[in-house]
Amino acid sequence: LLIGPKSNIEGKKINKRAIYGFSLETKRLLDEPVVKFDLEAIKEYATENKLDLAVTNKKKEKSEPKIELRTSAIGIHPVTNKLFLISGVEQILFVFDLDGNLEYMEKLDPKLFNQPEGITFLNNGDMLISNEGGPGNATLLRFNYKLK
Repeated sequence: LLIGPKSNIEGKKINKRAIYGFSLETKRLLDEPVVKFDLEAIKEYATENKLDLAVTNKKKEKSEPKIELRTSAIGIHPVTNKLFLISGVEQILFVFDLDGNLEYMEKLDPKLFNQPEGITFLNNGDMLISNEGGPGNATLLRFNYKLK
């Protein structure tokens, strides 16, 4: 079982996030994080790929994308074995390899994803993302998997 806290590793003010594992066999939290993420590398990826994200301060000479990576959903794709993570507050979908290296990132359309809070996959690779109701109705969206 994967657990993604919405705060920094061990509550410290550092630019790292982590996914922890809980063993369903032993009923214990694993001692070390399963995957660690570097927020600075993620911000660099967003800048290099010119993603349309909020920035820390537009007036600063060196503003950067405002990314907190506050995990609201985690899933492992059954075909690609990639880790998919949603930061619901920011409405961003991330795809990582299992070492925590960012492979893809996308700002989700707020018209479709008012508050994305869940992700899972069907055995064939189709992705399901759920949204809380918020100001509207709760939704469940399906995205069919296509081989490249």
